[in-house]
Amino acid sequence: MMRKLTVCIVVLIVIIITLFLISCGGGGGGGPSGPVVGNISGYVKELATKEGLDNFTVYIGGKYTKTSNGGYYEMRDVQNGLPIVVTGSIGGQNYKMLAPATVVITNQGGDNPQPTIYMVADPPDKPDFK
Repeated sequence: MMRKLTVCIVVLIVIIITLFLISCGGGGGGGPSGPVVGNISGYVKELATKEGLDNFTVYIGGKYTKTSNGGYYEMRDVQNGLPIVVTGSIGGQNYKMLAPATVVITNQGGDNPQPTIYMVADPPDKPDFK
């Protein structure tokens, strides 16, 4: 008799837990699945003058785009957290990013303005005459 009661209680507990998990979506946390993706836009500017840098290349996760007049760029369907790499030159002078930049998506599927990326002139390597 006691054994039948124990089995019934265990079965009842399993049923209650199963129903609870089904009602809350399987226990997965209820958050979005997969990577967070959105559209981004921003500016690439020269640090000293704050002028927008035209025709610089912005690379993010295997995609790239060129900056337009004023250093503006935009890219669609970009994953949150990816590094942003910018390259370019003016009159033979190469520029490098002042600091690393990372995609920040706060509006999944929507528009996400990014902080301005500042560039500095990259001095050519000096020969080592030792």
